Amino acid sequence: MTSVTSKIPEEFKVLSTSDRVEYLQSLWNYIADSPDKVPVPDAHKQVLGDRLAAYKTDPNLGKPWDQTRDNILKKLRNT
Repeated sequence: MTSVTSKIPEEFKVLSTSDRVEYLQSLWNYIADSPDKVPVPDAHKQVLGDRLAAYKTDPNLGKPWDQTRDNILKKLRNT
């Protein structure tokens, strides 16, 4: 298998760090424009299936998204 770094175009390698970041952001935006074409790894599907099954077994184990998001944001502000 070929390493990913060997596939990096030479033109990219000579860019400044800020230009590389800008290029990567543009590339990511290009990929994100077609989320239906981004493959979901089987392992991710398995985790989601396991979590859904656990929720169906006991819906009280989960927390609403807004509460979870607020807890995450609170932790980020405190670090």
